[in-house]
Amino acid sequence: MALTNIPTLQVLTGDFTEAVKQVLAKRTGFRCSNPQCRKPTMGPHSIQPDSFVYVGQCAHICANQPKGERYDAQQTMEMRGGVANAIHLCLTCHAIIDMQGAAAKGYTVAMLHEWKQRAETQAEISLLRGENSESAMGALHAEVKMLTLQLANLQQSLNNVTAATAAATATEQAAEDDGEEQDAEDGVEQAEVEMS
Repeated sequence: MALTNIPTLQVLTGDFTEAVKQVLAKRTGFRCSNPQCRKPTMGPHSIQPDSFVYVGQCAHICANQPKGERYDAQQTMEMRGGVANAIHLCLTCHAIIDMQGAAAKGYTVAMLHEWKQRAETQAEISLLRGENSESAMGALHAEVKMLTLQLANLQQSLNNVTAATAAATATEQAAEDDGEEQDAEDGVEQAEVEMS
């Protein structure tokens, strides 16, 4: 009997496989996904020149055990151990999001998915621009700030044009009204002259 169709222990327990852990770490550029942290999770070993230090961890967004934080009874064990239910964090941030009552303190499923998406987006921007994620996000913030300023200037210009148009229309209307009044006065004077 072949053993190829027997599920692995990780799938049966909702644990992450090495492949899932590697995918997550690489998708964030080996940085913690917490936007307030973003510490590198891998770097050179200070003593052994042919080695490295890895401090990243693959954390469950929804716990793999019923008493864990953010447990979702609707998930299968396979879902619990999949990439979609995982987030790459440093040791400290992993401990914080999994402490008892963490969900009540704001570390919700939605927030962790947002962290994950943000970290992966920053890594992608960094990769595409050839810069580190902090400067990529700084550049993005500067770009947004510049576009916001340009939008405010355009809005002010539009307001000025609208005000100038309204003033010109009011002046034209006043001149037209004055012209009609003058024509009416001239007509009355003409009628009085003709009657006399």
